[in-house]
Amino acid sequence: MKTIIFLCISFAIAIGGDYQIGIESSMKKIFLDETFKGEIKDNVEISLAKNEYESFQLVIIPNGKDLKGVKVSITDLTKEDGSAKISKENLKINVVGYVNVKKGAPYYVERIGWYPDVLLPNMSFDVTQNEVQPIWITVYAPKTALPGKYTGEVNIHVSNSTPSVVKLSVGVYDFELPKKCSLKTMCWVSRSSINSFYATVLEDLGLEVIDIMKNYYTVLLEHKLGPGGEIAAGTGGGIPSWPVKGNLGDLNFSLMDELLQFAIDRGMNSFVMAYAPNLARGGGKEYSEEFKNKFAKYLKEVSKHLEEKKWLDMAYVYVFDEAPRNFWPEVKKISRVIKGVNPKLKVFQCLNEPAGVKELSGYVDVWDIYVSQYNASGVIEEQQKGKELWLAVCVYPFDRPNVFIEYSVIDVRILPWLCWHYKASGFEYWCANSWANNAYSEEIWSKIKTPWKPNTFSNYNGEGYLLYPGPKGTALSSIRLVALRDGFEDHDYFTILSEKIKEAKKRGVPFATIDESEKLLSLEGVITSKGGYTEKPEDITKLRSKIALQIEKISKLVK
Repeated sequence: MKTIIFLCISFAIAIGGDYQIGIESSMKKIFLDETFKGEIKDNVEISLAKNEYESFQLVIIPNGKDLKGVKVSITDLTKEDGSAKISKENLKINVVGYVNVKKGAPYYVERIGWYPDVLLPNMSFDVTQNEVQPIWITVYAPKTALPGKYTGEVNIHVSNSTPSVVKLSVGVYDFELPKKCSLKTMCWVSRSSINSFYATVLEDLGLEVIDIMKNYYTVLLEHKLGPGGEIAAGTGGGIPSWPVKGNLGDLNFSLMDELLQFAIDRGMNSFVMAYAPNLARGGGKEYSEEFKNKFAKYLKEVSKHLEEKKWLDMAYVYVFDEAPRNFWPEVKKISRVIKGVNPKLKVFQCLNEPAGVKELSGYVDVWDIYVSQYNASGVIEEQQKGKELWLAVCVYPFDRPNVFIEYSVIDVRILPWLCWHYKASGFEYWCANSWANNAYSEEIWSKIKTPWKPNTFSNYNGEGYLLYPGPKGTALSSIRLVALRDGFEDHDYFTILSEKIKEAKKRGVPFATIDESEKLLSLEGVITSKGGYTEKPEDITKLRSKIALQIEKISKLVK
């Protein structure tokens, strides 16, 4: 019989010495200059499924002494009977880096100053006696991990003090998360940001922009956020000039195919195949007949190609981003063009005026609605007609939840939960790397207090990026992107339990078990009926754990 296993971590703490070690959830921000408010203890428990990532924070707290040359390392995790191990390659250490948030944001914030956000490479660092320093540790349980307990150590070395050892005991729930997220996900990767940031060093790095983009795709997909916004459809100006090569009479899809295959192999589950451009931003009044004819011809060719590749079911035609009401007639016109080419093509419409849902009904297959506007949009009627709903966040409206650096980590974690609550099939975010006026500097990934300018889009801190540029063209995650992945993995839990409930009903499993399972999926205690949500990390952790245990329970009953 397979057993339920937990990840347990016990800590050797230097109480009364030069420093202490604190433990904190991945759903809490730790500020350098604040007294540590988490627990100083010798054990902590977290849990994860196979093919899942789970993080926690280990905090270095000086006791009235500057600490020099702090370095953290980790060992393999070995099964108690010595029969198996989880390699340290699956255990990642990041030093938490900070960005300086200044006054000027148009939304309420509790403080300004240094905020934790970028997850820096593991490196040696100092800690002054008046500050603390969090270390971000992520455990990945491979699909091949055997049930059972594993042990290992996190070693903390300090050049001017004694070392400490963190004892790890690791386990895995007896189910596996899918490679492709159960929620469709999509964002954009900006080639122009990569071009401008790395322009002076591309030759020195020996890389092409496409190599760096693949690095970014890889990190995004490790976090279950697909880079499908631009990967096949170019910049959004209509008929793409990249990555499709050649004229319409002689299309060459080789680069598009290469990038799509690269991302699909790593779990991408949706992408934009073409855009009908935003006329308002381009200064136009209507789609010309010339454009509509060229657009139709291109759609015919690319849809035929995607059908041959068996990728068309993942593809969307993105129509007039955030179309204002005076352009809604043009949305209807271009929708007719798209459907006239191939009825299978899915018209994807992002709106920031909720009234557009009713006005454009019958012309849109997929509604992309901002989370805080869901209840005002009336989109539930479209869902009842079988139309897809995606949720999104952006600068407008800037109501919570959102992904701004100053907002709670729970704001980001909760977004996929709200997708489940509102029965949305997808989540999109407009850009993973819109860095604006940040210039190339190795100090971005070599200093804990980074020189990063966080308000790259007006005064919205963190808006338009979830990744930071790393050394040698790599990408560094943010705390916000990790929180989003955790939420996507939570959504996988919900989906797995939902599928198990369907099996249970077919197998005649007792109603009591089915009822308790369905109650868990109502997300009671975390999400309210109107989309409000908890501020407490423990509420999320407890419900997630109950769902995991229920998956194991019901799985045994349907075997």
